[in-house]
Amino acid sequence: MKVISKRGYHGATTILIAKEAKVSQGIIFHYFKTKEDLFFLILENGSRKFREEIEKNISSEVNALKRIEKIALTYCEMIEKQEDFFGILIKQVGGSGLNIEKINKLGMTESVKLLREIFEEGIKQGVIRRINLDVATD
Repeated sequence: MKVISKRGYHGATTILIAKEAKVSQGIIFHYFKTKEDLFFLILENGSRKFREEIEKNISSEVNALKRIEKIALTYCEMIEKQEDFFGILIKQVGGSGLNIEKINKLGMTESVKLLREIFEEGIKQGVIRRINLDVATD
């Protein structure tokens, strides 16, 4: 993650990744067919951790506004804890030239769906005014 976050997807060679991980380049290719496979595993794992943290932090909250607040706080905390992952997510995904459809299937889409559900709950509860949910969650 550190190498891809700092150098970008295209600048992060498997040689540099292996050096940072203190393994041989062959070991990387033993576990991953391509650098793209490694990249997607990083995105999948990071997205899953982010979603799990959100779900844990909002599970006991009923009020939609409080749930959104907890999501925002979780997002900020996770940026601090997982700086390299969010560096990749924010800076690299859009400009990576990789399969956008595959990227969209990652766990982050689940987090967006959850946020949409919370907005819908808030509208029903009357604590959030009617908004265009497609705009708010796309």
